Amino acid sequence: MSTDDEARNNALELLTAHHDFPGVFEFRAVVLPESKSATVTAAASVVGGRHRVVGVTQRQSSRGKYVSVRMSIEVDSPETVLEIYAVLKAVRGVVTLL
Repeated sequence: MSTDDEARNNALELLTAHHDFPGVFEFRAVVLPESKSATVTAAASVVGGRHRVVGVTQRQSSRGKYVSVRMSIEVDSPETVLEIYAVLKAVRGVVTLL
């Protein structure tokens, strides 16, 4: 088994152990201000649209250079969580994911 497969399996085990699926999972991202909408849209696209996004909050950094975005999204499985993270990594302007 490759290291990537091991990391994925470990992540799936942790998600399964600490969260109930299906259920709401909170994603957090630090993004450039112009990427807020793209970040939410990308995450929603994985789960079938905005109707699965339960809530979105945002907070701008003190100097306005970054925005912290929290998205509560209905997910079916731990695999969906990993898929959303993979999609978010590809969004231009995403600085970090938590």
